[in-house]
Amino acid sequence: MVNKWKVFGLAIATWLVFALIAKMYSGAIRIDLLSASSTVWSWSSLIMGIVMKAKAQRWAEFGYGLAAFVVCLFPLVGIIAGIAYFARCYYKMEQLAIVNRNQAG
Repeated sequence: MVNKWKVFGLAIATWLVFALIAKMYSGAIRIDLLSASSTVWSWSSLIMGIVMKAKAQRWAEFGYGLAAFVVCLFPLVGIIAGIAYFARCYYKMEQLAIVNRNQAG
């Protein structure tokens, strides 16, 4: 069974780290924080899509990452969608880990 609290904690930790990265990014290139957040969430979602494709061995996972990339370009809605996308990815990774443990032992 997937530990939902672990997934929730990972999603919150991701949000906090990305918020810090966006704050530093916005200060470094002098853009507003909302635009910086959208950029960070978008590119991170695309990278996560690549990682999920490699872990799950399904091209659909890359498609979800690409869709999240586009949605995350829209301020506010994109940040919420990004958090939800990462939570989904963490949930799927936990499921894959459980399946791998069961097959190994």
